[in-house]
Amino acid sequence: MIEQGTILTQTLAVAIALLAAPLFLDLAVSIAGNLPGARRHGAKGGRTIRMAVVVPAHNEQELIARTVQSLLAAVKARAKARGIPYTRFIRETLERAMATTK
Repeated sequence: MIEQGTILTQTLAVAIALLAAPLFLDLAVSIAGNLPGARRHGAKGGRTIRMAVVVPAHNEQELIARTVQSLLAAVKARAKARGIPYTRFIRETLERAMATTK
């Protein structure tokens, strides 16, 4: 005879697996889309930059806003320490990042 605790544990495990399945599928699709063979280049043979966008839930807006403000303050401080506008600092940082991924 199967114990009641075992049935509850198995039922809970199945429920968790069913709830997590869409997340694993999304992750698999994201990984497959970023494999080297899956990348498409621009019409003139140029490199296409791919970005993922995450849309926040309604209760995450304040947290994201504070995070962005904090990051911007840090970027402005580093740019000021180098004596350059923060927009140039952002551009240079992105260009360096792109140069190392080629």
